[in-house]
Amino acid sequence: MAVTVDSSLCALADAPDDIAALQTHWQELRGTRIAPARSDIDPAKLRAYLGYLCILEVCHEPADFIFSLFGSGIADFLHRDLSRRSVRDFQPAELGQYIFEQLCNTVESRVPTVYRVEVAYDNPSRTSASYRLNLPLSDDGENINRILTYTRFDAIPPDFWGRIIL
Repeated sequence: MAVTVDSSLCALADAPDDIAALQTHWQELRGTRIAPARSDIDPAKLRAYLGYLCILEVCHEPADFIFSLFGSGIADFLHRDLSRRSVRDFQPAELGQYIFEQLCNTVESRVPTVYRVEVAYDNPSRTSASYRLNLPLSDDGENINRILTYTRFDAIPPDFWGRIIL
C-alpha cells in the first residue's frame, strides 16, 4: 500500500478557532519570557484539549523528541500510545519524519507553529487531515526543553489508521 504524507506550515490566522484560543492561552502564560515553563501549564484550564495534547522532551545528541505525555484521544485515534517513545516511532515513518522536522522548526524558531498535515493511502483511496499546534516550553527561560502540542483531526473513516499502522 502506498502512503503519502504532506505537511505545510500555516498562518495562525488560517487555523481553526480552538488552535488560536490555545495559542492565546500560551501567550498569556508566557508573559515577557521566551516561553512558559512546564510548571505553568494547568491541565484544569485545558480540559477541552486534554485528550489531544502531547508534551515532548527535547533531546540533544542525537536530536530527538520523546513523548512524556501522549494524549489519550490521539492514542485512540491512531490505535497506538507513544508515551515514553520517540516521535520517530510514528507510523507511517514518513509522518514521523515530518513531525520530527516540525518540532525542530519549533525549537529553532522558539515561537508557536501551526501545521496542516495530510496522510493518504491508495488501497482503498482514503485521506486523513489534521492541524498540529506546537508550543515551545522553557523551564530555564532560555532554552526550549519541551514542546506542548495539540492535534485537531478532521473527520475520517474509523478504520483509517488501523489499515496503515502495523
